[in-house]
Amino acid sequence: MAASSSLENQQWTCNLCNHIIISRPITCLVCDNNYHEGCAKKIKGTFIGKCEYVCKKCDNEYFSEVQHLLESDAVTEETKNVVILLVKIIESKDEIIASKNYYIKLLQTKVSNLQNKLKTIQTDER
Repeated sequence: MAASSSLENQQWTCNLCNHIIISRPITCLVCDNNYHEGCAKKIKGTFIGKCEYVCKKCDNEYFSEVQHLLESDAVTEETKNVVILLVKIIESKDEIIASKNYYIKLLQTKVSNLQNKLKTIQTDER
């Protein structure tokens, strides 16, 4: 019971903005730095599932550990294949994000053009 209440009363400070984190922090698996969810997204670290996170500066270290695991004899071939696929997915996230941002800007431009055409039509009708 005491451990639970001490955990509830614990305060974390965000390692990016240095403000207190009110809810549960996003904690880097490698360096144990704590971040607000928004700050963790700003520094473009890697979310692994819902709760696990690797900050940008630890990405290389984390993935070298994964590489070391892949080279280990204790890991089955099936596990190696799964890890390789996961690493490829994580590495391709930047490309996916860039593509998404491109299409968002393209759509924003089209919406803006349509709004301008609509304004022109409305002023012509007057």
